[in-house]
Amino acid sequence: MKEAAQGTALPEKRLHKWITRALDGGEVEVRSAVPIGDVTHSVMVELRALGIKSTEVCAAGLGYADELARSPEIAIGMRFDETYSFQGGRLRIGTGRQPIGPDKAEYWERGPDGRNRRKPIRMAVWTGRRHELHVVQYGGEVERLLSIFRQFQIRETTHGVICTPRNAKETIFYEGPTAIFGIPQLGILEVEQFTKQVARALPGHRGTPVAGGDLYAGQMASGDNYYLLRSRNAKVTLVPDARPQVLAQALETLQVDWRAGR
Repeated sequence: MKEAAQGTALPEKRLHKWITRALDGGEVEVRSAVPIGDVTHSVMVELRALGIKSTEVCAAGLGYADELARSPEIAIGMRFDETYSFQGGRLRIGTGRQPIGPDKAEYWERGPDGRNRRKPIRMAVWTGRRHELHVVQYGGEVERLLSIFRQFQIRETTHGVICTPRNAKETIFYEGPTAIFGIPQLGILEVEQFTKQVARALPGHRGTPVAGGDLYAGQMASGDNYYLLRSRNAKVTLVPDARPQVLAQALETLQVDWRAGR
């Protein structure tokens, strides 16, 4: 990874601000010279009490999970035919068929009746007043999804939904949480809290000083450029899709704070 080149100073503009709650209750504040769009959240979780090594819990605004459920890349014919009242919201369980990719691979499992079957795709969506949580599972029964949601205490706030483990020794956040912002004039912004684990993946040298911290530039395997901003409490990765002048203005003024939940 190389140090980012110093951009040309542009006239100062009013910064747009967005505050959101991470899944662990942390408060993430982004200030940008260009308007900020929607945000989604995710965290990878190990559920030891259920024998689940890894599953992803995601959060977003209303309607995001239903749109995802209609994607043929996720499932075919997903139908939400079970609904429960759950922790102040509504929990829906959907089932669909696995999509067959270009490799024509199919995945099978033994069903409750002892017969082999293609693995169903199941999705659970918790819906509050303004936000949603969802989990996707490949195979297994509905009860497994219900058990996953029982491992968490869910609380909706003005700025997002918080999903904390009921037992921190049995339910472990091992990667994330992460907040992903779509910034229409800029690109995709991925934000993680600055921890010892995150720090080990960051450059050991100083980057270009900007308003939000140290800025670095790098290149992905695809050849596309990306930028890394290290603030005092967050790691920010930007995959840009912007005109050079807009990108320069954004990189010089972008500021991100991640304040731990209370």
